[in-house]
Amino acid sequence: MSIGGRDGDNSEMPHHHIRLTLSVSPGGENCVDESEGDGENIDPAAGLPHDPRNWTSEQVGIWVQRWGQKYNIENLDLRRFHMNGRGLCLMTISGFNYRVPGNGEQMYLDFRSLLANV
Repeated sequence: MSIGGRDGDNSEMPHHHIRLTLSVSPGGENCVDESEGDGENIDPAAGLPHDPRNWTSEQVGIWVQRWGQKYNIENLDLRRFHMNGRGLCLMTISGFNYRVPGNGEQMYLDFRSLLANV
C-alpha cells in the first residue's frame, strides 16, 4: 500500500513542509520547534544551516572539525559524532565529555551558545 493510494505513486499527497524538531534545553526539558519551510536557512559565514537542529551528520562533522581547529584539538575522533544535529541537541554534557575528553565541557557550552542564538 502506498501513501498516495496507488503503489509507487504519492503524487496525490500535498507537498506542504512542516518541520518538527526535538531538542533538549540546558535544563534538560524537551523543546519542540514547529516551523514551516525547507530548512535551507544557511549561515553563509559557516556554510552550515543557521539552526544546528537541522544539520545532517556531515554538517555535524564539519562543525566538529571547525570547533577542533578553533581550539587546536588534534585528537578529535569524528566517528564519535556520527549523528545529525538533532542527535547533537540531545547529548548531555557527559556525552560531550565522553567524546572529547578534557574539552567536552567547552564543546557543550559552545554548542549550547549556538542553539541559544537560533
